[in-house]
Amino acid sequence: MDTMFTLKDAVLLVIFICIIIALIYAIILLKNLVVSIKHTNKILEDVEEISAVAKKRVGDVDQVIDGVSDSVANVTAALKGKENLIQSLASVGKAITSLVGVIKKKK
Repeated sequence: MDTMFTLKDAVLLVIFICIIIALIYAIILLKNLVVSIKHTNKILEDVEEISAVAKKRVGDVDQVIDGVSDSVANVTAALKGKENLIQSLASVGKAITSLVGVIKKKK
């Protein structure tokens, strides 16, 4: 029993081996892609959480800035003689209270 391999058979064998190698490579590539997508989803969840915290803090800081702005305006008005000193001190006290409230929320 002599078996002869023709050039056509050898080329078909090489092509078949290349297809098997390409399939193995594609499977490994898809596995790594799934891992990357899972990791990306975790990162996106973290970003969403951080964005929510930042949005809340921006609202808190905005309120403090408004309070400080009002206090400065009231002190300026008091210095110009348009408002009495007690109202100015009350405004400064409110601004300090809101600033302390923001600091306590962070803890």
